[in-house]
Amino acid sequence: MHWHIENRLHYRRDETLREDRSTVRTAQAPHMLAAINNLVLALCDRLGITNLAQARRRYNTYPQEALDLLISSIA
Repeated sequence: MHWHIENRLHYRRDETLREDRSTVRTAQAPHMLAAINNLVLALCDRLGITNLAQARRRYNTYPQEALDLLISSIA
């Protein structure tokens, strides 16, 4: 069970969010980026989004929809 969780988390972070390819290396920026990625993953889990890559493409195309979703999840 541990490896299932570990692999799922790392795959989502490394492949879908491209965390390993990031060139952010200055000061606290890498930590902030990791925190934002954690927030994105938590929101997607909370909203029941199972295909993160598909959701990412959708919200890249329609950023207002992503902002509306973020605002509605806070309220």
